[in-house]
Amino acid sequence: MRAYQPIEFLEQFYVLPGGKLFRCEPWQREFIEALYSTDEDGRRRYSLGLLEIPKKTGKTTLAAGIALYELLFGEAEHELIFVANSADQAKALAFTALRRAIQRNREMAKVCRVLSTQITNKTTGTTATVLPCSAASVAGRNPSLTVFDELWALPDPEVFYQLTETPARTEPMTLITTYPGYDYSSLLYKIHQQGEAGGDPRMLFFWRPGLRSSWITDAYLASQRARLPAHVYQRLHEALWIGGTNAAWTRDQVEACVDAGLSPKAQGTAGRQHFCGIDVGLRRDRTAAAIVSWADEGRLELDDLMVWVPEKGRQVQIADIEEWIESARRRFRNLKVSADPSCFEGSIQAARGGIEEVRFTSDLVRRLSVNLHELIAGGKLALFDHGVLVDELLTVNIRSTSYGWRIDHESGQHDDTVMALGIACLQAMEARPGRTVPLQIARLRIPRREDGWQRFGSVEELGKWAQR
Repeated sequence: MRAYQPIEFLEQFYVLPGGKLFRCEPWQREFIEALYSTDEDGRRRYSLGLLEIPKKTGKTTLAAGIALYELLFGEAEHELIFVANSADQAKALAFTALRRAIQRNREMAKVCRVLSTQITNKTTGTTATVLPCSAASVAGRNPSLTVFDELWALPDPEVFYQLTETPARTEPMTLITTYPGYDYSSLLYKIHQQGEAGGDPRMLFFWRPGLRSSWITDAYLASQRARLPAHVYQRLHEALWIGGTNAAWTRDQVEACVDAGLSPKAQGTAGRQHFCGIDVGLRRDRTAAAIVSWADEGRLELDDLMVWVPEKGRQVQIADIEEWIESARRRFRNLKVSADPSCFEGSIQAARGGIEEVRFTSDLVRRLSVNLHELIAGGKLALFDHGVLVDELLTVNIRSTSYGWRIDHESGQHDDTVMALGIACLQAMEARPGRTVPLQIARLRIPRREDGWQRFGSVEELGKWAQR
């Protein structure tokens, strides 16, 4: 393959998902041209590039494209390193994008040997390797290109320092593609400040607040603006540094949800489905259980809330929680109970009606956080005045993670009632009134005792059969 200029090469050979060729957005063209610009001696002007722009604008795709160009046309027998933001190398998105781009192009697939954590140019001996975020794993490396994707999430700054440019390479380069963080003491913010100051002539500082690629629509941003806390939206979608304002809700938002006319219910409301979420903490943490239901006016109401606090040197007794659950089942007919099964193995098997298992995976916490935030920020959740719950709602924060954002508490504080409420609300939302049966369900074959299989061509036919 003959030598190409970076943009020319990428637009002819960089294959994206769906078989489409890469086409430079104006900002991508500007960045590539600046990154590969040269000085009077013909050497690259920059050894560090910081690309700091909003989420979903194509920065990871661009990082993979630059690495692809370097893999094929860079120094022979050199090394490209991608640093994952955890011990899990599979989470290095830019490396994954590079690997898949090569696999989509038959000619490149012939030139490169592609493995799960390493790609080798068989002609030049150059390798691209993804490494876990560990100072020990990167010590002694001699890369000509190092790629950090979402540097704000890097847990160990020492990894960055270990991989600073080395004089052993002719034109080493470090590429950072990220959106802003929220910690003003972080490594990323220090680099950002250096870029703003302009004191490093070898650093390309490319910060574009509010930048939009052609595929970012007004409708998408409107939906994100409605779902995210204001400061989170500004950080992710406007690329602004917003620190010190990580509260999940404002006091006005929380107080607007507290209804003076509500109080804990001794029994459920006839005709309503009730949902109970339980957050269990037996030894050093509290246990909380919340019950909610859909009110007639289309909002969720908090019906009951119970908190168990372990005495010093003791733990919350499972038997006490189980007794409360059985009492709640008698008081709230048609009650759906959801909890992490690790503490309730016996109850899940033996309790009347059972307990639906909800494990606190990162995805569950993310979903319940987004759902609860929308309900409270939108005034769609009615609460009775419970001091512990209100205090927690006013003190929990938004914490950004590599898989999105979640609600969390600061050290020394609690979020047990918030988590229990979040589980109950998520279950209620997923079973909300008016949720239609997907069309494909109506096309399932359902057994009938008298004459074998019965087919249904519509939801209406299925509904008529179910009423028989």
